[in-house]
Amino acid sequence: MMENPGMHARRLIIHAGMSKAGSTAIQAALLRQATALKDVAILNPTTGRRRGAHWGLFREIRDAGEPILFSRLADEGRDFRTTVISCEGFWFLPDDGIERLARATNDWDVQVILYLRRPVGFLGSSYRQHIKTGKVSGAPAEFAAIVRPRLAYDQLVTRWSRVFPLTVRVYDVVRDRMEEDFLGLIGAGHLQVERTVVNGTPPDGATKLMLVTNNCFSKRSRRRRINRTILSMQSCFSWVPPIDDTPFLLTGRQAASAWNGDTLLRYISTGDLEKLAGP
Repeated sequence: MMENPGMHARRLIIHAGMSKAGSTAIQAALLRQATALKDVAILNPTTGRRRGAHWGLFREIRDAGEPILFSRLADEGRDFRTTVISCEGFWFLPDDGIERLARATNDWDVQVILYLRRPVGFLGSSYRQHIKTGKVSGAPAEFAAIVRPRLAYDQLVTRWSRVFPLTVRVYDVVRDRMEEDFLGLIGAGHLQVERTVVNGTPPDGATKLMLVTNNCFSKRSRRRRINRTILSMQSCFSWVPPIDDTPFLLTGRQAASAWNGDTLLRYISTGDLEKLAGP
């Protein structure tokens, strides 16, 4: 039975990413456990949700529109003690976007959860994902240079913590139990989790061929169609040498060496920081 939230403050948990740090797995778990979550007064709302992620809510804040969806979110979550929204897009928000989010949620008791991933792992996974979706046609070094500013994790947590209570987790520490970890943070750690592989990274042979496709065709829609065909035949390209991740390793080391460790240690342990900085 769903408990009456009348004696509790309404809580809004915002899972803000980062991208390539288990967000799809978390969203899939929230969808699978929707009924069980409702039984303990936790809602994964349909407002602004598409394929598990609340992209509509993110875009409303990003585009500085009227908070229409957030008003609907408040109505949908009225009878629940806790409402949970998840979208990796939120971690891109600049200071003014985070402030708009605060204004849109000022009737809630808000908690933000952020998962951080080792830079080298994030860069490599993100590069391959962007190739798969037809967004990238350049070399690893070019991609690393473009994405480098997003690796200032100390600045990222500072932006969020100025406005919201913040919980930070290290993806590389909990990646084998992502779903359990997140459900525990939202007060549903008692639920049993059936782990599934979602949004997997294709092998490098297929990825290299997709990169060739991206360089040959200007229209992203055509790239995506051809890349889907390549993915359906990915086992045929296992002989292709792997992508050289050296630029990601070098960029990741540079980014980690620039972090203000004291800032990050307010949210994670020394051991977790060492794991995050990586070799």
